[in-house]
Amino acid sequence: MLERATTREAYLRRPAGQFYEGRTWARFSPIEGFVGGIFWGCVSDSNLREYLDLVLEEVQRHGSHRLTYLDLSCIQSFDRESFVTLYDFYARHESDLGRSFTRIAGVHPQGLTGAFLGGLPLVQPIPYPAQFFANTTSALEFLGVVDTATVTALEELRERLAKRDVLLHGLQALLENAPGELTVATAARTLGLSDRSLQRRLSELGTSFGAESSAARVRIAKRLLSESDMTLTAIALEVGCNSAQHFSVMFRKATGETPSAWRHRMRPTA
Repeated sequence: MLERATTREAYLRRPAGQFYEGRTWARFSPIEGFVGGIFWGCVSDSNLREYLDLVLEEVQRHGSHRLTYLDLSCIQSFDRESFVTLYDFYARHESDLGRSFTRIAGVHPQGLTGAFLGGLPLVQPIPYPAQFFANTTSALEFLGVVDTATVTALEELRERLAKRDVLLHGLQALLENAPGELTVATAARTLGLSDRSLQRRLSELGTSFGAESSAARVRIAKRLLSESDMTLTAIALEVGCNSAQHFSVMFRKATGETPSAWRHRMRPTA
């Protein structure tokens, strides 16, 4: 069984036999020479950057890893910025990654997100054999990982993280259906919890109702900014903000950019 590293540094000192959790991901190393990651929920650009920064430091500290496994099957959404970040990461660090890894296998999510992620090696060539599969068994067979202990450790980790994320999945879905309108009391009642239990469990997961509410509104705003020609005022009202100014402050706090600047960067001709 993999042990949970309590800090990023604890994991980086000795990855083998440990895993470390981010907000929507976990990095792990069942045995020497075999590393991987599991993603779930709504993966934002900032979440992905945290994971990639960890991967890069791990490579710099520990050198070569033979095999990499990525489980993306529990991803609900993967925003447009994240695709750009992932593409740039492989482009910038192609030589380092080529020296560090010999093979990568992944399990892709369903739908359009899965099609995009599964096609990444075709858009941005990865400097080692890489392939995505529909299930864990096929991915591990591609890597040549067949020993029972390692397979069991991965299955246990995935089950553990899946259980922990059921609450967040449910809350995020509720928040996206009623951005800026859902109260703690209503969310708790819908999820079958008391107000106090909901807030305690969110705290245990390193987040809060307010943080999840803001994150949901920013995700919706990004979709509307990139996929529609709605005005900022209209988008502000759509995501539950009282004014365009309130919306701009919230968006800039989350992304470091104004909504207009973000839209222009993602849609230069808009």
